[in-house]
Amino acid sequence: MPETDQAALVLGADITVSCDGCATMNAKITYLAAQSQTTSVIYSRQKRGRLAYPVEAELVAPDTLQPGSPVIVMR
Repeated sequence: MPETDQAALVLGADITVSCDGCATMNAKITYLAAQSQTTSVIYSRQKRGRLAYPVEAELVAPDTLQPGSPVIVMR
């Protein structure tokens, strides 16, 4: 999830996710990372958009994707 969306999501929130070649799916957030995966130092507001925070969610229909599949989080 991009840094700009991090503050809008909370544990237990209902979200919609999608992936390449699949339909959108409903899920519930089970984990939000406190630190980004980006390892470089960010000095400006423009470069903060590069920060990505891992999110884990449980799908409403759990058999639609394999565990650990990367998805795009949409609110």
